[in-house]
Amino acid sequence: MSQSVLAAFIIVMLISVAFMSHAEEDDEGGEFTRAQGVFTYSVSMDMDGAVHNGTYVLDTLSSEDELTWENESFAQLIDEGRQNGTSFMFLHTWQIGFFPTMIDKVSMETPWGEKKLDRSLILWPDMEGGFLMNVVYGGGNTLTNYRQDIISERWRATFLLTDLVGTDIASEDREWSDRAIDIGNSRQHYGKEWSMLGEDEMRLMRTDGKVYNVSVRNYAYYHFSQDIMMDMFEGGLLRYDQERSVIGNGSVEFELDGRWYLRVIVPVGDQPHVFTMETRD
Repeated sequence: MSQSVLAAFIIVMLISVAFMSHAEEDDEGGEFTRAQGVFTYSVSMDMDGAVHNGTYVLDTLSSEDELTWENESFAQLIDEGRQNGTSFMFLHTWQIGFFPTMIDKVSMETPWGEKKLDRSLILWPDMEGGFLMNVVYGGGNTLTNYRQDIISERWRATFLLTDLVGTDIASEDREWSDRAIDIGNSRQHYGKEWSMLGEDEMRLMRTDGKVYNVSVRNYAYYHFSQDIMMDMFEGGLLRYDQERSVIGNGSVEFELDGRWYLRVIVPVGDQPHVFTMETRD
């Protein structure tokens, strides 16, 4: 990925989501109760063809966390990377990041039985000029992270909630949430032709059978088709549709397939930043 994408992301400061125990309202006005206590996750990290196992403990009351690994040399590698500001610093389950976007709804077996979860996506900088995808499987009425996948081009880590002390969630998250998936289309965003001059966007979009022409000057347009996204959800590494993406300067024309896709658009490099997209039947 373009090494200059990092600058675009660092400008936008990460916003932390505080853990609370009382009733709150989400963005759509629905009420939920956020669980708090000591969360224990099993961690599985696949990197360079090897799988490493560990444990992550998060105490939301003290805002402290600890990540340990079974392999001591691997643990040292991760600790050094976290201290030196590499992408390993994002090996945690705090809900922070850019462009939070709900993708779909899934059911999952947990130590507390089957849960109805919202699968959503957040972007993090990978500290090397690209970004990580943080896929969160959150409870419908507690927003508890039952699973979290952190996906890069080189490695992926999966956090699975195995224990929670402080909140009884046995009867929680049994029903689907009322939160709707915000999926756009080309007519809404933004007609047959639209442009941006330095803005950024991540949006889940519905396919519409149209032909797209994207032209960029000091911009990156990353296109993630439905099949690529599902591959990442099911265990793949981070990748985008190179035939439908363009980074830096240039143009690309393509048609869409599948039912939906994800697009990430960010300015890169120096000004001027000019992004233009045209569609036709």
